[in-house]
Amino acid sequence: MEPTVGGGRCNLASDDALKALVRPDFALADARAVCGMQHLRQAARLAQRAHALDNRGNGDPASDGGSVADSAAGYALARTPATEVLLYLTGQRQVSRALAQAGLRADTTAVAWVAFGGVADGTADGTADETADGATDGAPGEGLPEPLPGLITRDDAVLTADGFDFRAFGLPQAALDANPRDRWPALVLARCALLPVQGKG
Repeated sequence: MEPTVGGGRCNLASDDALKALVRPDFALADARAVCGMQHLRQAARLAQRAHALDNRGNGDPASDGGSVADSAAGYALARTPATEVLLYLTGQRQVSRALAQAGLRADTTAVAWVAFGGVADGTADGTADETADGATDGAPGEGLPEPLPGLITRDDAVLTADGFDFRAFGLPQAALDANPRDRWPALVLARCALLPVQGKG
């Protein structure tokens, strides 16, 4: 089953309750770390693929004594798909850095979410719209944490690239200067997609 993605504005005093919803198959990220819906969909798809490949064998990529990052099957860098999403959103190989960049904070006002599996009711009318890259867009429904609709107001507009901080993401100024601004989101996608083959930081 394809991952389902979405975004929304946090309701008043929802920060602690939102953090409590995070689980291995459900990720939440600060919307400021998302450079558009395509960025979120790509992170969801790549995270799912990494863990699906790792789990084709015995279900535990590190059970042979090697690290998760060294798994030959699926390139997984984190132990859960939810954490893997944060790595693919930020282009970071270290979980601590990804959490610092994309994790929920006290000043988080909008979130992005990714749900892996078990989402039978992706939209309000009981359907899910599959995108070209495999992820689906949908409102909180069956298969997502039950309290979610009461904690956010659905608004995918919070996931646009308009307010994204490309320098904080880590793109070098030389790369930004060499490309028109409308190409900058593509640079983000390319860097995140190459995460498994990047040198360890």
